[in-house]
Amino acid sequence: TIKKFGATYYLKDPNLLVSIEWEGSNMGTNYVRLGAEYEVFKNLFLRGGFDRLNLGNSDEPLRPAFGFSYSRLFGSTVIGFDYAFVAEPYSEYASHIIGLNFNF
Repeated sequence: TIKKFGATYYLKDPNLLVSIEWEGSNMGTNYVRLGAEYEVFKNLFLRGGFDRLNLGNSDEPLRPAFGFSYSRLFGSTVIGFDYAFVAEPYSEYASHIIGLNFNF
């Protein structure tokens, strides 16, 4: 069984969204995730955060990530582009996550 609890807070000035999430399981894991999103310009967001902050084992490495998102209205469709760089603690290679969104 996995239990999750999260909270988000928006700071109007300086357009900053911060979030935290706790995840616990019946296997004894306790992870915390932290993140923030900042709107640089209209529809351009910078993001960053940490995944898998293990409260029970400080030897387990964090998974930092950062990226950006941009969207624009074309006619009646919003097209968005997302990019994220995720450091992989047990690999010499990082992950690059790219997304293209169409909202009708």
